[in-house]
Amino acid sequence: TNYEELRFRKWKNLFGFHSWMPFYFDYNDFTLDENPVSLGLTLLSQNKLSTAVTSLGYYYKNQEHHFVTRFTYKGWYPVIDLFWDYGGEPHVVADTSQTADPFTYSGKRSDFNVNVYIPLNLTRNRYVRGLYPEISSQYSNSYIYNNETANYDKGRIFLNYRLYFYNYLKLATKDIKPRLGFLFDINYTHAPWNADTYGSNTSIYAGLYIPGFFRHHSIYAQAGLERQNTSRFLYGNRLSYPAGYENRVAEKLNTFKAEYYLPLFYPELNIGGILYVPRFYAKAFYNFALGEGNYYFNGSDWEYNPEALNMSSFGGQLVMNFNVFRFPFPFTLGVQYAYMPSLQNYDIGFSFGIDFFGFTINKRRSCSHCNLNNTIY
Repeated sequence: TNYEELRFRKWKNLFGFHSWMPFYFDYNDFTLDENPVSLGLTLLSQNKLSTAVTSLGYYYKNQEHHFVTRFTYKGWYPVIDLFWDYGGEPHVVADTSQTADPFTYSGKRSDFNVNVYIPLNLTRNRYVRGLYPEISSQYSNSYIYNNETANYDKGRIFLNYRLYFYNYLKLATKDIKPRLGFLFDINYTHAPWNADTYGSNTSIYAGLYIPGFFRHHSIYAQAGLERQNTSRFLYGNRLSYPAGYENRVAEKLNTFKAEYYLPLFYPELNIGGILYVPRFYAKAFYNFALGEGNYYFNGSDWEYNPEALNMSSFGGQLVMNFNVFRFPFPFTLGVQYAYMPSLQNYDIGFSFGIDFFGFTINKRRSCSHCNLNNTIY
């Protein structure tokens, strides 16, 4: 057979839509934790050379509609990642020292991210290992009141610098989390063109995986600290508060958490190509945080407490792993109970996400765009 030779032009072959999902999640948001899933729709594209990956999506969250577009090009070094989220109401922030005039706006919120990173895959033998230096920028069309002009300024730009490293033992089929491993994540965020309005935020955390008491059990411990160089506005904390503590932000935050994972039973429930439930597992946890310069949103305004505040919670979580419609990503559905001793109260929550550990075993990982935290009033 004689085949006709044709020149292959890369720019004409950037897209190749191949699949869709009846929900939305950010598959490039690199983390070793579970990734939350939102109600929506996602279309995925990958070119023939696997150098260009595109996603088009829609999701509904907090009673707002969002349309998202992402394009990642890996044909150069470093990788260039573009992300656009359009929808919801723009942030409108008044000033605390003056009564700003009533403000009306038109249009929807628009966030545009540009991320540049180097995916260093250092996997060797039994250990999955990677190093990801990254620089990212975010533009948001927020409206901020300016005292000097007595008007609202539109738009803000943040820069974030990140260094992420992980090294963990490859998982066996029945492992929930790695039995050995560690990771650390360093982030620095600032607004160089609005330094008088926004300060800077530095965060660092390290995590350690060690074996549990029995086979396929795993213990995870994590410690972190976060410091804000405050200005007119604060950044939302990058580190997580203990379960049950919400609507908070602190100028200084130290955190610690310990988690114990153990499998419960394996029903191996299979309903054709619709649903497959391989496992139920449990997690016991203890979370602690020490915050200084604390702000708490009471539903209508922010309350300030400059003193150090201890926050802790402990409890457990029951999780079900499952796959639907032969989709390769394993989903997680869980219910969690947390008790907060300092508040003498409890919290019951539900979670729905995707477990990337189950998908990326022995495979090359992709790095995330850093979701720069929104400033708050």
